Amino acid sequence: MIRRIKKGEKWVLQIFITHFIFLLFFITPSGQSIHAESISQPRVRTGGNLIVRVPDDLYSLDSQLAITAVEKLVIRNVQEGLLDYDPNGQIVPILAASLPQPIAENKNKWIIPLKRGIFFHNGTELEANDLVFTFQRLKNSSLPIPAREMFERLISLKAIDRYRVELTTDGPCPNLCDLLTRTELFPLSAKAVQKYAHNYGKVILIGTGPFRFQSRIKNKQITLIKNWQYRDLPLPYLNSIFFKFAHKSFPLVKSLRSLRAHVAFQITPDEARVLEKNRWIRLYHSAGQQLVQIYLNADGPPFNKKSIRLALAHGIDKVGLMAKIFKGFATPADSCIPPWSWAHQIGEEPIEYDPQKAQFILKMEGYDFENPLQISLLVNKEPIYLEMAQYIKDSFADIPISIEVISLPKAELFDSIYGRNGKIRGDFQAALENWEDLRYGRDPRQFTAELYASSSIFNKVRLSDMVLDNIFEEINCVENFLAQKELYYTAEKRIINSVSTIYLCFPHNIHAARSRVKNLQVNCLNEISFKEVWLLK
Repeated sequence: MIRRIKKGEKWVLQIFITHFIFLLFFITPSGQSIHAESISQPRVRTGGNLIVRVPDDLYSLDSQLAITAVEKLVIRNVQEGLLDYDPNGQIVPILAASLPQPIAENKNKWIIPLKRGIFFHNGTELEANDLVFTFQRLKNSSLPIPAREMFERLISLKAIDRYRVELTTDGPCPNLCDLLTRTELFPLSAKAVQKYAHNYGKVILIGTGPFRFQSRIKNKQITLIKNWQYRDLPLPYLNSIFFKFAHKSFPLVKSLRSLRAHVAFQITPDEARVLEKNRWIRLYHSAGQQLVQIYLNADGPPFNKKSIRLALAHGIDKVGLMAKIFKGFATPADSCIPPWSWAHQIGEEPIEYDPQKAQFILKMEGYDFENPLQISLLVNKEPIYLEMAQYIKDSFADIPISIEVISLPKAELFDSIYGRNGKIRGDFQAALENWEDLRYGRDPRQFTAELYASSSIFNKVRLSDMVLDNIFEEINCVENFLAQKELYYTAEKRIINSVSTIYLCFPHNIHAARSRVKNLQVNCLNEISFKEVWLLK
């Protein structure tokens, strides 16, 4: 006999059925719980105004004069290049219809076709004559363009027709595609630059990109607005971007925590450690191109002996230094070339921290605690370098090395390394500094030939290596990109094996954003496109 369900029991049964349905919905076939957000991701929301706090590090928005990361951050959201790197590190066409095509009968001539129907923000169509103007301005103008010498192998550019140009190079140019991704060759609107003359890059910026330049209030704010005529769909989700300059009265961290900004560009490791405790803020960081290292003068004692250089390298705890000085926001440096560079070969065995091996090598060279190796270390007078120098000095407490730290202002430090005007060699044993040449950006020359070629005035380590010099010459003569990469790998390995420099770390570029900022992506070159960024309500 079936018993009738009473009123109270019916209420309990309804609760049981509801919970059972809930469990069926939120359990995967493997039995693992799914977070609600992974089932129903928030829909993309169009509109909204993004506020980005940036350091006050902006001098020109002219793409051929820009140097700082802040300048290029703004420029890359207004202008575009013929080519660019995709998220996988491959070079792809952007404004060009295809990658440069070599002319069969002449390996020094290249055809670059343009996409049709691309318009600058002033309404003029991008044509071959704009590329010719951009090239002539880069090569022949009286403007103080910092990276002009990078393009010395590009000889001439002429228009074949309305949408094609012919580029002539001085011999093989295997890194041509990489050069065409640089901001210095972002196509300029000839009419706009000629119209605004010296005011171009100061009060106006014209491009073909997803955002249009609207205004600039000096030392306060730059405003970009959505380009409603942008050729690619979907259009940018944001209505506008406000780049607001951070000042002492309202620093980057304070602007995020007080809800007066959505993104803070280039924050310090200390600021990052404060922000990471906030559940509503996300950090974005990756190895930059700045390289912290110790140069060893291999031209005189004691570092004219490779064994002594190796002992010093084994005695430095890079991991501990990064944790203490950079709060973990750094990547160990095993090479002169950044880990993200196409010229860096992954897999080289690094010189590990090994105090016992350092002590053994020194003992073989006649040094012990009664007769320690005594060296002087030149260091920049800025606090962070003094902290690093003290950490390095303390790390040799159990190794027979006595370090005298000599702190100098930056100008005097360079004089001690290079000598006056780079013409007279300075007298030093070891020097701690960072290397970051803002002119060249990601060009591997700045990390290799510029620092290690025997004839270079920037060769701080004084190590003359004819084999290495010949490799650098070959790099300039090879005809294809793969061969050039292999030569860079060979040069990199030879430089590492010389132990003429102790590579410490690549400090990270660190940015922060509130959690309502969606789809923010920062690539390894510290470049951010806001085209697909949107704001959650």
